[in-house]
Amino acid sequence: MKTTNALVTYTDLTTMGLVAKGTPATGNRIATVSFINSNYYVNQSASPYNTYTSLRCPPYQTITPGPTNSGTLYYLTTGSYPGNYGGFTTCTAACNHTTGGSVTVYWYGTLGFGTYIYMDPDGIVNFDGGDLFSLNGYCLGFDASVVISIDACSTATAGVDITNSTAGTDITNITINGVQVDGAVFPIIAGDGASASTTQTGASQTIVVSYTNVSNDSVEVIDTASNLTCVSATSTSRVFSGQVVSAGGTVSVTMFDGSCP
Repeated sequence: MKTTNALVTYTDLTTMGLVAKGTPATGNRIATVSFINSNYYVNQSASPYNTYTSLRCPPYQTITPGPTNSGTLYYLTTGSYPGNYGGFTTCTAACNHTTGGSVTVYWYGTLGFGTYIYMDPDGIVNFDGGDLFSLNGYCLGFDASVVISIDACSTATAGVDITNSTAGTDITNITINGVQVDGAVFPIIAGDGASASTTQTGASQTIVVSYTNVSNDSVEVIDTASNLTCVSATSTSRVFSGQVVSAGGTVSVTMFDGSCP
């Protein structure tokens, strides 16, 4: 395609370096904006393409490839109009995003101040001003769909307090989502304790407490939402599923003699 203002057919589109959505139709039919947007990733914000109606047949030189990048953006609420999103009040909450939802968004070049964020298929997106969102490890603020603040998300951690008040049982390991807690030296022997931390934060985490020399003992876990779970210490470990481990909070793990209350 070299002729300025030439219209494009369905088959012509397959030769223009555009990324397809699925398997678009081919043939000699002239492509409209509606067909192009529905079947290919194109730059819908470029001028004059962004001024065309859905039934317009755009000239080939106005059709440019779609975004070079995409990612998952985390928000808190959705608005009454499609493409409107409300965010969090702090970067910590945005980066942890333990509540809310997510949506795939697109952008060109390097993510930073002034980057235009849009959505497939119609490109319409509006983020509430003053709110914060997270995307690709960054906390973002917006003016409508343009990034006006960007800060790197710090690694979210939660505290883990460990207490072994048994007479002779050793706590040999504690993992959250399969990752050993940080800062504790195992085994934690009877009568001892430790203060640890974890980066495995989230609304439904799995905690595994392992031990040896158990004798009529119990294991108690209190998650960061103050949910208490107590079980008898059988075998060599117990699994606690569905635990809330929020950044900035503290999980309590205790082993003690006797039965659960």
